[in-house]
Amino acid sequence: MKNLTYIILMCLAVVFFSCENQHQINIDYNNHVSSDKSYEVDIPVGFTKKSSNGSNMAYYQEKTHTLIIIKALKNDEGLRSFAQRNQNDNGYNKFSYSLFEQSDSSCFYRVTNGTNMWSAYDCYMSKQVRGTEYVVHVSSDILKKDYILALIQHIQTSLKSHSSDTTAPRKPLPSKKDNTTVSKKNNTVSKETKTDSYKTRNTKYYSIKYPNDWKMLTNFDNMSDVYIGSPDGKIGFIVLYFDTDLTLSDIVAEGNSNFKAAGAKILSSKKITVNGQSGYKTIYDYWMDNYHVKNVSYTFKKNGKVFNVKFGNAAKEVDVNADLIEDIIHTFKMK
Repeated sequence: MKNLTYIILMCLAVVFFSCENQHQINIDYNNHVSSDKSYEVDIPVGFTKKSSNGSNMAYYQEKTHTLIIIKALKNDEGLRSFAQRNQNDNGYNKFSYSLFEQSDSSCFYRVTNGTNMWSAYDCYMSKQVRGTEYVVHVSSDILKKDYILALIQHIQTSLKSHSSDTTAPRKPLPSKKDNTTVSKKNNTVSKETKTDSYKTRNTKYYSIKYPNDWKMLTNFDNMSDVYIGSPDGKIGFIVLYFDTDLTLSDIVAEGNSNFKAAGAKILSSKKITVNGQSGYKTIYDYWMDNYHVKNVSYTFKKNGKVFNVKFGNAAKEVDVNADLIEDIIHTFKMK
C-alpha cells in the first residue's frame, strides 16, 4: 500500500505539466445556431456545413477528412449505444474499434482496419441542454488524437441553449462573503456556491462542479478518474478514488510522509468539513527542476473508498486562484 500511495501522489504532481501542454492547442471557432434555434455551438473555422435539419447539424472539412455531427439522442438511448449504432448503420462494423477513454459523458475510439497502414479516431461526447440530451460526434483519419480531443471538448463545452434575447443581463455569481460561514473552533467550512456559470461532472461515486469553459480529460492514466483544467492550462485539478481498509487519517499521514521523503514541504494539513463530509486539506510545496509547484489536496473517505481531489500547478497560479479552488471543492459530493 505504501508504494501505491507514493506512486499515486507523485504521478498527480507530474500530470499537471503534461495536461498543461495538451491545453496549448490553438483552434479558431465561429458560433453557429441550430435551425430550430434550440442551441448554439462553436464550430472550428474552415468547416463547411453539410446539413442542418431541426436540431441536427453536420460539418465537414475536406483537407483533414474531419466530420462533426451534433444531434439529439433518442429517449433512453445511452451514449455508448448511440456510438455503436452509428458505427453499424454506416457500415463501419468491418473495422476494429478500440475504446481508449470513456466517462459518463464521453467515449473515444481508435479505429483500425486490421493493418498498420490506416487508423482513425471516432469520438463522442454528450451534453444536456434544456432537458434534451445532445451528442457531439467528431471523426477523422488525419487529425492527431490530442487535436481531436481538444476540438470535441471545446465543442461540447460551448454547446448551450440559444436565446434571441441578447439584452437580458447575466446573473453574476454572488459575493463569497454572502455565502460563506467559517467556524474556527473546528475548522468547519460551510458554503453554498451558486454555480450559474458552472457545469457538473456526475459519476456513480461522486459529483463536482467546475467552470463552463474548463476542459475535461478522462482516464488519461491508469490511476486518475479525470483531469479538469482551465483553457490556458494555468490551473486544474485531478480526481481519483480507490478502495482501502486503511483509515482516512492513516492514508493522509502516509501520503504526507511520502511527500516529505520526496523533498516536498507540507505547508499545512488540517481536518475540514465540506458539505457535511469530513476530510483533510493538505498543501504541498516543492520544486521540480526550476519549477516552483504547489498542490492543494483534499482527501475524503466513504463506503471503503478514498477520494482525493488535488489542485495544482505553478505555485503563483495556485495562490492567485485560491478563491476559485475553494468554490470548486465546496461543490464536491461523495455518493
